[in-house]
Amino acid sequence: MTQRVVAQSEADFQQRLEQHFGKPQETVYVFAKGAEIATTPDAMKLGDVIAIESGEAAPVSGLILYGAA
Repeated sequence: MTQRVVAQSEADFQQRLEQHFGKPQETVYVFAKGAEIATTPDAMKLGDVIAIESGEAAPVSGLILYGAA
C-alpha cells in the first residue's frame, strides 16, 4: 500500500512539474566545430555551449555568455 502511495505521489509531482514548466526538451543545440549540432540534454558534457531561444528554458544549469536572462 505504501509503495502505491509513493508511486502515485511521484507521478502527481511529475505531472505538476510538466504543467508548470512544460515538458523537458528532447533536443538541445550545442555549438561544436563552428556549427550547431542537435543532441540530447543527457549527451551534453561540461563545457558545452548551447543555443536557446528567447523564452525557452535552459535544460541544464549554466552561465549565460551572450544575451539576457
